[in-house]
Amino acid sequence: MQGDYRATYRLAQRERELAAVTAKVADHKQAVTDAEAKIISTAGAVTSTQTAKDTAAKTLTEKTAAVK
Repeated sequence: MQGDYRATYRLAQRERELAAVTAKVADHKQAVTDAEAKIISTAGAVTSTQTAKDTAAKTLTEKTAAVK
């Protein structure tokens, strides 16, 4: 009888450990997804900022040339 109790206890303990690890994995997967989304949005912001900078430089050049 003692062996059955110990085996049952260990099984329950392993099931709790598995549940905890499964939850950690899910959290890490969500963190990776969030980080990838942030990287993509940041890359888009950098691209639009670079485009705006190039447009501003072109406009400045044109206006400077028009003044001369």
